[in-house]
Amino acid sequence: MSIALDELLKLEPEEIIEHDETPSMEDLRNPKQIYFEDVEVGTELPRYINHYSGVHFNRWCIAMENTHRVHYDYPHAMNHDKLPGVLFPRDLANEYSCQMAQKLDSS
Repeated sequence: MSIALDELLKLEPEEIIEHDETPSMEDLRNPKQIYFEDVEVGTELPRYINHYSGVHFNRWCIAMENTHRVHYDYPHAMNHDKLPGVLFPRDLANEYSCQMAQKLDSS
């Protein structure tokens, strides 16, 4: 990996995008198989950096019939619900986890 995760989290969003390790189309066509036996505690896996916005969250929440404003309205989340920011929709996180697992599984 090009940069340690703790160092990556200290960067500004624009700098984080430069360290995106999402595979290219060629890499997806000819993936390097990662076998369970080869993975140990501490083994680093590729980092995929997804780009999200309030519009993205809003569309996802509407499709899932979960239109609570804490998922896309930053001022409402901060002032009304006293949160540090908008909440990432759990079902969207599950969707991205499944996508990542599918990308790692080349069988």
